[in-house]
Amino acid sequence: MTTERSRRHRRSLVLFLIGATLTNATSCALMDKVAQVSKTPGLEEVLEKEANKKKPGRLGEREPVLSRLQATPAALDFSNVSVASQDQQTVVIFNPSQFPVTVIRMTVEGVGFTLAPGTTERVEIPSRGLLAVGVRFQPPDRRVRSGLLFLEIDSAGGRATRVVLTGKGI
Repeated sequence: MTTERSRRHRRSLVLFLIGATLTNATSCALMDKVAQVSKTPGLEEVLEKEANKKKPGRLGEREPVLSRLQATPAALDFSNVSVASQDQQTVVIFNPSQFPVTVIRMTVEGVGFTLAPGTTERVEIPSRGLLAVGVRFQPPDRRVRSGLLFLEIDSAGGRATRVVLTGKGI
């Protein structure tokens, strides 16, 4: 038993030393062959696993976590709208939570897209309640445009709901 453990320890030590000292492609291939024989993961496998690990981000370096609010429809398609005219559509936001949620900021990104007049930025959606949000599209030229409706809720995690906006000026 002790002899087997000693062999495994020596094999691991040899693999470690090979990995620590060899850096070119030939030596990496040799290390992979040794790894196959010793049934330990190869260099590529180790690097791939390390790259796929989820690492905690620093505050402010990650995208907001999606909220539980549900948007219907999940995307607004204004289709074809004449240049210099406008079209308005409504997206309904549902709060499935057992508690009220406050929308602290609503923004629209994208050329030609705006919030409809009268849309209040800070709104409380009651538990299992709905909120209707109007979005307008007024294309400035004859191009396909895309944008994003972004609703941020009052949450420690910076949670947000997003609705994709598309339209074409004709």
